[in-house]
Amino acid sequence: MEKDKRNILGYNFELGKIFNTLEGLPEKIQNFTWLCTICKKRLYYNEDLDCFLHKGNRNYCFEPETIEHKTMKAFWYVMFPKFNSVSAKKLEYKIGDQIADVYFEL
Repeated sequence: MEKDKRNILGYNFELGKIFNTLEGLPEKIQNFTWLCTICKKRLYYNEDLDCFLHKGNRNYCFEPETIEHKTMKAFWYVMFPKFNSVSAKKLEYKIGDQIADVYFEL
């Protein structure tokens, strides 16, 4: 059952190097492609568990930021305030490194 296994080792495709979570990882870890050292399948780094998990074994709140997240964030934080007079912005709560709810007062 490789999917349930927590890995402390991950092969960084861009840097061509194996990293151990106990010895330190590069900054902006979610921007890299990680492969399992055993089965060569894709991994992602889970900050809460401090380990690598296989892509199919991810919970909704542990997903790394995708291009869709970045696009929506750019819209709500850059474009929306440019064309609307925002008097207040309230961040409701965060899940890991992602903001779950944002409220704007116009």
